[in-house]
Amino acid sequence: MRIIILSMLLVVSSFVYSQEEKSAAESQKNRIGLHAGVTTGLGLSYRYKPGKFALQLTGIPIFTGGGSTVLSGGLSAMYYLREASGADLFTYFGNHVFYNDEMFYNMGLGIGIDFHPWKEVLDITLQGGYGVLRVNDDPISIPTIEVGLYYRF
Repeated sequence: MRIIILSMLLVVSSFVYSQEEKSAAESQKNRIGLHAGVTTGLGLSYRYKPGKFALQLTGIPIFTGGGSTVLSGGLSAMYYLREASGADLFTYFGNHVFYNDEMFYNMGLGIGIDFHPWKEVLDITLQGGYGVLRVNDDPISIPTIEVGLYYRF
């Protein structure tokens, strides 16, 4: 009888200890920072990453002398291919609306890496891809480089 009770206790205790505890990195779904990209936007940026997919909003109004205004707004979608403690690999599709006396729409896709120099605190994002600029008016296509610096919370 003791062996049966002891066996049952061991089985129940193994279930209790087998539950995985979420790491701080998994619970940090939000990132805020600065981003610069021709196809992903310029300025302050917010990234929401609940799982493998992420959305990023980037934008800033710049008021210049003489009453002129420059606006930048970007919306990007990302899919994370591989996640590790030192760096994450992802693909992205970026949309960027830029206004300076006339409006331009830019879009592009590519691959990026999130480096984590200070684990669970800071991300440095480097992205490279192919973009189509001025889609709405005389489009041109070029390789693109996008960069960002994010605080995780």
